[in-house]
Amino acid sequence: AVLVWLKEAGVDMNAVEATGNSDFLTVTTTVGLAEELLQAEYHSFTHKYRTNFNVMRLGSGSYTLPTAVAEAVDFVGPTVRFPAVQQLTLRAQPSSPDLGVTPSFLRKLYKVGDATGKASNNNQTVAQFLGQYYSPTDPQ
Repeated sequence: AVLVWLKEAGVDMNAVEATGNSDFLTVTTTVGLAEELLQAEYHSFTHKYRTNFNVMRLGSGSYTLPTAVAEAVDFVGPTVRFPAVQQLTLRAQPSSPDLGVTPSFLRKLYKVGDATGKASNNNQTVAQFLGQYYSPTDPQ
């Protein structure tokens, strides 16, 4: 229903990308066509103190989808949520190029002692997501 709606509305289908399991679609289009599709009006917002920080969001905070499309869509974004503006915090940089995340650091952090893997195909992966982290209060 969603792809048919987009095509019938005049969206260039070469500008529509789906994730591997098609649970998300990314549509690149003009603000004008997005406004027609969503029956809503976008506005340009500029951060009060960071005037180079500008985003387009729906002014009314709501949008409308045809019933058949709405039944297949959980949300449309970016529409109303504003990205967090992060403050730059300067702090001393660790001397190692890995920014201090080493196997010994992780052993201490997760209290796993001196346990080491012996298999030749053991791997260690660490990810950081721009200041996002797990907090035990998140699921509550």
